[in-house]
Amino acid sequence: METLENMEKWFRVRVTAPKLIDILLQRYGSSILGNAQIRKMVLNHVDDFDRKYILGKSSKVVWSSSSSSAQRLVQTLELGTEFLPPVAEASPPASNSIPVSAPLHEYQFNVKARAIAALKLPSSRILLHMPTGAGKTRTACELMVDALRAEPPGPALIVWLAHSEELCTQAVEAIERTWSTKGDHQASITRIWGSFERPSDAPQRGFVVASFQSIHALLTSASRDLSLLREIGAATKMIVIDEAHKAIAPTYEIAINSLSMASTPPKLVGLSATPGRSENHEENRELSEFFDNTKIGLCDDSGRELEDGIGYLQDMGVLARLDREKIETDVSIDLSENEMAKLSELMELPESFLRRLGGQHERNLLIFNRMMELSDAKRQVILFACSIAHAELLSDLCVARDIAARLVTGQTDPKDRARYIAEYKDGKVQFLINYGVLTTGFDAPNTDTVFITRPTASVVLYSQMIGRAIRGPKNGGNERARVIDVVDNLHGMPSENMAYNYFNNVWSTQ
Repeated sequence: METLENMEKWFRVRVTAPKLIDILLQRYGSSILGNAQIRKMVLNHVDDFDRKYILGKSSKVVWSSSSSSAQRLVQTLELGTEFLPPVAEASPPASNSIPVSAPLHEYQFNVKARAIAALKLPSSRILLHMPTGAGKTRTACELMVDALRAEPPGPALIVWLAHSEELCTQAVEAIERTWSTKGDHQASITRIWGSFERPSDAPQRGFVVASFQSIHALLTSASRDLSLLREIGAATKMIVIDEAHKAIAPTYEIAINSLSMASTPPKLVGLSATPGRSENHEENRELSEFFDNTKIGLCDDSGRELEDGIGYLQDMGVLARLDREKIETDVSIDLSENEMAKLSELMELPESFLRRLGGQHERNLLIFNRMMELSDAKRQVILFACSIAHAELLSDLCVARDIAARLVTGQTDPKDRARYIAEYKDGKVQFLINYGVLTTGFDAPNTDTVFITRPTASVVLYSQMIGRAIRGPKNGGNERARVIDVVDNLHGMPSENMAYNYFNNVWSTQ
């Protein structure tokens, strides 16, 4: 109290009792009663009744959050709870897990880690082999983000190439989502596909998402566009190729080479659920060599590649288990000599044959009867038709029977196509009837049925079609899904796991 005495002696300021309280509150704040001297002074100035009430059976006020005497002191002085002793906070543990906003599945993390190790050398080439629904795009985006972050300041581009607008759009959404949470500097994303206006200047640092068709068009267009392509190619550090089994097609390979103009060739990362082109062994060997015979797939804890990758992900709930159903028909159509020649050359059924098959009324009656049953059962169905005319017929029948369906083909206006797909994803329609456009770049986890009415000799195409229904509960899908096949699709067609492993014998794995 020496300060108070000085105030009166030197400054002639008399400190009254209320002013004394204000001074003490100013000095000590809400912790004023934590001072033992002040508590003692307060007890000396309250009457005997209050003193006995405050102390209870104790001889002094115990100043702790659990002390009854401390609580009675504050109550007697008519102070707020902020004057009570602070509650001791628990000490943090010596070790704890740090929450992650969007962690990778462990198998995705393992694939990414092995990919990083395989890409240490400049101009490395690898192919990531993961089933449809396992998150190839997400895993690749994480790899791309890591790659751009590792590049020193200056021009650096990561290019994503795909063959359809849907795949390009899907890639942009995934890249933006990943970079927004894991990027560490400003980066751009440039779209080069469809009706997007070509940039006047080449991007310097960030991501480029382009269709093979647009890159090929730049190669054959005006000098300004060719200059733009050269500038992009000079800054490209990594190229990611979606649906990479198409990479060795002549026009695709030209597009890839046009982006490999840097002094150090960019690293190539292919993505595919079916790392082969056809049953032609030489083509598959060529694809394997294009990616340096380096395929990185799902592996177990010891690092060995899984033989049953599909079953592994189904057990995890990442993929749905598939129930197979066949619709038997008595329809028999012989291939013409010309169609047989095309089948032998292309390893796929000719469109002329598929058009004739789609016009078979008895077959279509069986298909539509099953569609009506699926509608009554409230299933969400993607149907693959034999031709545009076949898709239109089935769509017309749905309209006539008040079945909620939408028709999507290569002739559908892009705006309408986007709207129809959104309506299907929102559950406003039950059926998406399509021909030739929804095998890739389409993700609707609510799909619980795939109806394949068109036969195919392609393992790649077949696996892509059944992949539309394979999203499991951990990816917002279903525990079980149904694949309905007409009988001519079943001849020689593999299970989902056989399709996943079909091309393994032509690859070495990492």
